[in-house]
Amino acid sequence: MLGTNGQFQFAVSGVTPGRTNVVQSSLNLSNWTTISTNVAVSNSLQIIDPAATDFNLRFYRSLEMR
Repeated sequence: MLGTNGQFQFAVSGVTPGRTNVVQSSLNLSNWTTISTNVAVSNSLQIIDPAATDFNLRFYRSLEMR
């Protein structure tokens, strides 16, 4: 979804409250860059990727750290 400021935003659901989550993006599914690191306070995280509008295609993944 595009926010009112034109930035791409999305939710990651099913995360564990109290755990650190790393959200990464990729253009080719081989090289990944961390765009956000958060400690979940509920079972979902709201993520904003202001750089997403610079690309035609972008993939995302979320990793829960132990």
